[in-house]
Amino acid sequence: MITLSNAVVEIEHLNILQGVSFEISPNSFYCLVGPNGSGKTTVLKLIMKILQVNSGNVDTVDPKDISYLPQNLPDPPFLSVGEVISVAIKKNNKGSDSRQEILDALAEQFHLEGLLERNFSDISAGEKQRVWLAFAIAQEKDMIIMDEPLSSVDRNSREEFYSLLKEVSLEGRTLLVVTHDIDMALHYADKIISLQGGRVVFDGSPSEFVS
Repeated sequence: MITLSNAVVEIEHLNILQGVSFEISPNSFYCLVGPNGSGKTTVLKLIMKILQVNSGNVDTVDPKDISYLPQNLPDPPFLSVGEVISVAIKKNNKGSDSRQEILDALAEQFHLEGLLERNFSDISAGEKQRVWLAFAIAQEKDMIIMDEPLSSVDRNSREEFYSLLKEVSLEGRTLLVVTHDIDMALHYADKIISLQGGRVVFDGSPSEFVS
């Protein structure tokens, strides 16, 4: 469980968050939505202990137990798709046979079978996000946080990606995804948290959000 209670963040005399309160329960898929400048990325940085509140409280887990994928991750230089995923697998000290089995399973789950030998820089934006999701799963963390993973891909790619996110959440992981894509949030998320002007203006189910 992650809890923010009346979290206030001020940076250079600007009120970024103004009394934000919500909870993230385990094994659920949350989408954090809101306009640019509403405080979404600041919330993620509080959860990851990158920032501290000026007042209020943040009860979070050890950041080492979270796979955090910030916005606009740079392309790993000179690495193939398979090598990118293998970096995360190797950190778990798996044997070489086990590592290959895990890589093959992740490639199948995230539709990457034909991409493993390709240079990461040469694949599409949607494919890169599937690779990063496989990377996050390979880290074997209980929670995954993604900041605007699909800001510039077509609808079919977004549908495929959010379907995979839902799959991952149903496997028993907690997901928190910052997005501007309300349609995808409504269709796939368990809960939606909406920020505006540094305040929570909605916290509930997609059906409640619509009504």
